[in-house]
Amino acid sequence: MREIRPRPAEAIPDPLPPRQIEIGDGQVLTVRSLGEEIGVEVRTVGASPHTLAHARFPDHFGDSEVSVHPHPLRGQAVIWVSAGQDGTQSWLAHIAEPVQVGVEVQVEGQVEVEVEVEVQVEVQVEVEVQVQVRALAAEDCGPARFGPDGRWFLACDDLVLRRISWPAQEELGVLAWPQNTRDEPGPDVHVLPGGYACWPSENGRLHIIDLRRMSIVEEVVLAGHPVRTVGEIFPRLAGDDTPCSDIEATALARDADTAKLLLHHRGGPVSAVPLRELSPEPERPF
Repeated sequence: MREIRPRPAEAIPDPLPPRQIEIGDGQVLTVRSLGEEIGVEVRTVGASPHTLAHARFPDHFGDSEVSVHPHPLRGQAVIWVSAGQDGTQSWLAHIAEPVQVGVEVQVEGQVEVEVEVEVQVEVQVEVEVQVQVRALAAEDCGPARFGPDGRWFLACDDLVLRRISWPAQEELGVLAWPQNTRDEPGPDVHVLPGGYACWPSENGRLHIIDLRRMSIVEEVVLAGHPVRTVGEIFPRLAGDDTPCSDIEATALARDADTAKLLLHHRGGPVSAVPLRELSPEPERPF
């Protein structure tokens, strides 16, 4: 096990599912459930916010919980639709190239001495912004997590982690959760620099995955938060010696230019670890 010293987190994220996210260029993308459909809106932020585009796509479950998650590239976001036991589905929303829908030209001319001509031309181009949504090969699992170049994503279900190419959506690698453990995989996975990922377990253990070999290469523990047993963490389950930590949930966050993993500990405290420190080789080409 590799030990990392966490930092205290300054704030606890809103426990409600995020329904709005910044996508760059002064724009935000918002999602909401419309019963049998999911509504998407892109608008500007600032002193005079205004709507740029709308889109709708079908909610095959109906009245689902919907949330939006980060994508590494500008103008894109992952939308996660969850209907509990009925299933889940990840979608990719992105801003398409603006479409020119009208051109207005105004010309002001002045003739001097019938020879020299001075002309001022003002061109006003009206464009229409479009948001497009496409289903990802990430069903019945947590939100899809894209790699830094946007050319692949990770999807993990109850027992399997998959790396899938984009936009072809071809399977690049598969990792099955070890069978010789009483600990189950968690519902989310986090991409790390250097071609690695962190796949937390239900018992709060941080497993590091090498995405080249699609294998678990190590476990990371936090200083001050050792791996103990279920019985020690939960006294009512005394006698259960399954390895367990006090980490109850994880979430991604960004502070300035530093991407980090927030860790919610049993009892309330929250700590943070930069993603670079979780990776065994953050500078490794991948």
